Amino acid sequence: MVSLTVVRTRTPRTMQIRTLNVLMALAFMAASLPTRAQSVEVGAPLPATISKASMKEVVQRFRALARKGEFETTPKYAERVRSEAGTMLDSLVLFEVDANCTHIYWLYNADAEEFSFKWYFQIPSGFSLFVKSGIDVGGSDVTCEKKNIGRFQGATALGVKFAYQAYRDTTYGVMWTPGKPTAYSAESQFKMAIAEAQAAKPYLRGYLLGRLAMSPTLGLTASNTTARSATVSLPIESYGVSYYAWITDVTVAVVDSRTRTVLWVMKVPTGEIP
Repeated sequence: MVSLTVVRTRTPRTMQIRTLNVLMALAFMAASLPTRAQSVEVGAPLPATISKASMKEVVQRFRALARKGEFETTPKYAERVRSEAGTMLDSLVLFEVDANCTHIYWLYNADAEEFSFKWYFQIPSGFSLFVKSGIDVGGSDVTCEKKNIGRFQGATALGVKFAYQAYRDTTYGVMWTPGKPTAYSAESQFKMAIAEAQAAKPYLRGYLLGRLAMSPTLGLTASNTTARSATVSLPIESYGVSYYAWITDVTVAVVDSRTRTVLWVMKVPTGEIP
């Protein structure tokens, strides 16, 4: 049984779409992304015809398409991008979700001999443009990178000096417009014997299947930045940037990565992309 929980979390951001690189985009997507519909069923392995895509590469290819011109109308922009993107749009993609990057949690109950888990369908921060437009956005981080910039010397307003560590975080994920019922998270359980569960837990993975899409008004991707200054009590400075691509027809699944066997699956209700 799956319960859907409404979680509304937003922080400001701007939308960005980058310069044109169509040939590389078409070559990548044509080579790596299947287009036929596929079914994902509990107890069966993921279809062999579905191969994993790189979330980072998908976002980078989308961002390589030319941004909207100053004298280009929104309909003309949407028409041009769809033409330039070719097979990139509407392609079926399968992403393996890094549990260290997104909000997905596993817990085994030995007495009940079952796994329980919760998967939050929310990007870590919303976007001011969406908030202003009254648009709800759900989604999931897929992969992330953390870079240690180095150790530095800081000082408080009173001149107290302290050492701090600086990091740069980059996150790549997908976003969608929630449908009805609104799903910002899912929690469920699935049975597994103790010995089997103990062996399987390190190999449990969240998978996300869907079709790449675009917003005719907001473009192909969105990005968000966050920053935190170091203090004496918390001597860590961080700067983060997150990139998201639109996706529709979303299915999420828990999979045993050793055999690609599906242990749990759910179709996420999504709405029309604005």
